[in-house]
Amino acid sequence: MAAESEPSSSSIELVESTKPERKIESGIIYLSTIPPTMNVKTIRQFFSKFGQTGNIFLKPNRINRPLVLTPWTSKKSMYYFTEGWIEFKNKKIAKRVASSLHNTQVGGKRRHKYYDSLWNIKYLHKLDTRFTCRNLFRWIHLNERLAHEKATHDQRMRAEIAQVKRETNHYVKSVETSKRLKRLETRIRKEGKSGKIHRRLRFVKSRLKMFYFEFILITLYSSLVTK
Repeated sequence: MAAESEPSSSSIELVESTKPERKIESGIIYLSTIPPTMNVKTIRQFFSKFGQTGNIFLKPNRINRPLVLTPWTSKKSMYYFTEGWIEFKNKKIAKRVASSLHNTQVGGKRRHKYYDSLWNIKYLHKLDTRFTCRNLFRWIHLNERLAHEKATHDQRMRAEIAQVKRETNHYVKSVETSKRLKRLETRIRKEGKSGKIHRRLRFVKSRLKMFYFEFILITLYSSLVTK
C-alpha cells in the first residue's frame, strides 16, 4: 500500500491565509461626572494613554460656567460638562479602563482644579439580543438621544419666545393707549370740556380696561400651562 503524501507547506499557508480574521469590537465607557475645567481635548489626551480612542462626546452645562473671563482662559474653556461618553477601538481596553479607574483620584498637577476629583466610570455592555429583548448599545443610540433632547429644548425655547412676544405686544399696545389717553386729557384741559372729547375719552378708557383684563387672563393661563 502506497504511503500517503503529506500536505505541502504551500497548501498549509494557503489554508491559513483564507481563515477570516477576527474583527476587534469597540467599547464605550460612560462618565457620569466630568472633572472641572476638563474638555474634549484634555479627556482625549488623558484616556489615549491607555489605548486608541474614537468618538468622544461631553454634554455641556452652560448654566454653571464662570461669569468672569480671565486673560488666560477662553470662552470655549469656560464651559463645564456634566457627563460624557468615550469610545475605545478595543472593548477589552475599555473594560480595563472602567474597572481600574472607577472611584480613583484624577491626579495630575496639584495646581489643576480636577486634582482631587474622582472618576465615575461605567462600561456600557453590548447585550446579546438572543437572550434579551433590549437593543444593543450603539453610538447611534446616543446621537438619537441627544437629537431628541435638542429638539425638545428647541421646541420649549420657541414656545417661550412666542409667549414673550405676545406679552411684549400687549405691553406696547398698553403704552400706546396710555399715551393716547394722556394726549386726550391734555386736549381737554386746553380746549375745555366738550362732549365729543369726553365721549372719545370714555371710549379709550373702556378699551384700556378691556385690554388689561385680557392681559391678566393670558398671564394667568400661561402660568398654569407652564406649571
